[in-house]
Amino acid sequence: MSEERAVFGTDHARVGTWIAKRWSLPEDLCQAMEHHHDQEPPESAVARAVWLADLVVRAQQGEADAISRLPAGAEACGLPSEGLESLLTASSVESEEPQRPSGLTDRELQVLRMLATGAAAKQVALQLGCSVSTVHNHLHHVYRKLNVTGQAQALLLAREMGWV
Repeated sequence: MSEERAVFGTDHARVGTWIAKRWSLPEDLCQAMEHHHDQEPPESAVARAVWLADLVVRAQQGEADAISRLPAGAEACGLPSEGLESLLTASSVESEEPQRPSGLTDRELQVLRMLATGAAAKQVALQLGCSVSTVHNHLHHVYRKLNVTGQAQALLLAREMGWV
């Protein structure tokens, strides 16, 4: 945040809080936005939950300061050490959701996954509310990005990689 302040004269917490207040969001949400990077846990329950979640994420990303502050921060928020351990273990488990290829857009991946279920391009178009030619355009982008020559290769690769 100090880098944000140096470059922009403010930081994302201040900007987010200002926007939240302008939109008349509940005060507890505004406080959560404003205080999510504080050194000590905030007073309100919602702000504390957001503060602790932010601390956990930064600790899992390897931020040394967050790692060292996490046990005391969890305790200050009423989370016993066993609860913190469960939280960290549960959040490190791989998602049931198939992995995502980095180059594909959300829509391209959605089209690929729908085709993997056996749907035809016309069915995909109806479900997505677009034309069949739009579905084919998405597929051509998928083929190019995955460096394959057609639907069969794309689906085979997607299955092998766990994307569908």
